[in-house]
Amino acid sequence: REVAEKVGISKPALYYHFESKEDLVVETVRPIQDAMADLLDRAEAEDPPPTGREFFTAYFDVVMEHRQLSVWLSMDNAVRAYPALTDRAWAQQERLIKLLRGDDDYFERSVEVACALGAMQVGIMTFATLGGLDQAREHILGSALTLLERGRSDA
Repeated sequence: REVAEKVGISKPALYYHFESKEDLVVETVRPIQDAMADLLDRAEAEDPPPTGREFFTAYFDVVMEHRQLSVWLSMDNAVRAYPALTDRAWAQQERLIKLLRGDDDYFERSVEVACALGAMQVGIMTFATLGGLDQAREHILGSALTLLERGRSDA
């Protein structure tokens, strides 16, 4: 109802294009998920693979390009209730971790990489919501990279 009101159409007209709320949510989120899939595809095809800094910078840029969707996804728990959305998001998260851990195929390294990604994601969401994201960019990237590289050097 709220979406139909925002775009100035009737609820039946909206459901003419989308069979369910889940279909509407999936299509709404598709741009960021497609951009993330493209980023992962390119990074996985590179030989040698991108450095942590190169990849984190590209990842940050994708999130910045879709910052409104990113904030909405991180703030609205109801959005994460749709399996069609969350299945793809978890599959992409697994690809992110695998790409960033590289050949270090052990559980502890996967945890370190997940924590570095989490630090970056929380930094982005915090400053996208509060303001100052452009100013915080290098600090967020640097902090996440410190976690990523520290874990590797401790191994």
